[in-house]
Amino acid sequence: MLFGKNRREEEWKQAVKSLGTMLEELKGDISRIMGQNQDRAGDMGSWLDSAREAAGRIDKLEERQKEMERQIRRQSDSFEDLLEEIQKEDDQEKERREERREHIQKEQALTALLMCCREQMDLVEKQIQKDDSMEGEKLAAWRRQFDAMARERQRLMRPCGMEETGQEGEAVDHEIHEVISVEETEDTGKAGTVAQVYSRGFLQGGHVIKKARVAAYRQAGSWESNGI
Repeated sequence: MLFGKNRREEEWKQAVKSLGTMLEELKGDISRIMGQNQDRAGDMGSWLDSAREAAGRIDKLEERQKEMERQIRRQSDSFEDLLEEIQKEDDQEKERREERREHIQKEQALTALLMCCREQMDLVEKQIQKDDSMEGEKLAAWRRQFDAMARERQRLMRPCGMEETGQEGEAVDHEIHEVISVEETEDTGKAGTVAQVYSRGFLQGGHVIKKARVAAYRQAGSWESNGI
């Protein structure tokens, strides 16, 4: 953009310079005509006509020169306005990029907090299930509480495009599961499925942001069952 502006300004300057040269040449012609006709009284009339014509041409050229100078100023002002507008748009785009970066950072922090809270809830739930003192109505009350919390968690995650992965009994998928241990089974229907979930995984917008850590069933006596 600046290169184009400089090139146009240089072209205008060259045009103005050419007009100035023409004016100087005309002035020289007038001087020569005056010198040639000083000794020719009989040709005075034609000399005056030529002088008037030359003067008229000079006036026109001077007016044209002034108009070209005005056009150069207008073009220069237009380029300056354009450059200011481009700079303004660049500044606005930088502000938008900064806002997007801050938004992504906040989203990542909230996602990390959500995953941390989810893992802590799993640990609490497992600890309660291992507690022998928890039985009957007391244990049932805790289970109802965890079910309610799970429903609320799913409700809050849905607008964020997030979902959990890692359920006992589902087929092992190495794209979303990290198998950290294996349990043998005689049941062919269980082979290649999740036996236990150590920690949940998470997807966001269909992309894996954390794999579920699980134990998987493997057919007893087989070392290549379902890729496990």
